[in-house]
Amino acid sequence: MVRETAKRRRWGKILLIWLVTVVAIAGIVGGTFALNQYEDRRRAMYHDVLLMADLQWTLLNEGQEGVAMVIDRDTGPVVVGDTTFQALPGITIQVVPAGEVETGDDGVCVKGYNEHDDQTDWVCVDGTDEPPEMGSLAEQEF
Repeated sequence: MVRETAKRRRWGKILLIWLVTVVAIAGIVGGTFALNQYEDRRRAMYHDVLLMADLQWTLLNEGQEGVAMVIDRDTGPVVVGDTTFQALPGITIQVVPAGEVETGDDGVCVKGYNEHDDQTDWVCVDGTDEPPEMGSLAEQEF
C-alpha cells in the first residue's frame, strides 16, 4: 500500500512537471507570435519613413529645398524630386522643417504614424551627412 501511494505521488509529480512545461512552452510560443505581429504591423511605417527621408536627403544634397508635407493613402502619390511617392495603406508620413523639431538645424525631419497609433521617432536629414540607412527593409516586398 505504501509503495502504491509513493508510485501515485511520483506519477503525479511527473504529470505536474509535464503540464507546467507544456504551459510554459505555449506561453513562450504565444508571446513570440504576439511580438512578431506587433513588429510586422510597424514595418511598413518604418519603411515609408526611411524612404521619404532618403528622398528628402537627395533633394537637399542636390541643393534644393526639402518639401514639407503630410501624406497618407488618401492624399495620393506625390512627387519628391524625380520620384513619385505613395504611402502604404494605413501609413501617414509627416515632413516638417528641421527647425520645428530640432532648433538650429537645416533640412527636414520625417515622422511616420500607422492606424494602430504607433509612431516613429523623427528622422532628420540635412543633405550633408550620409543618407538614412535603409538596411534590410529596402530589400523586402510589402
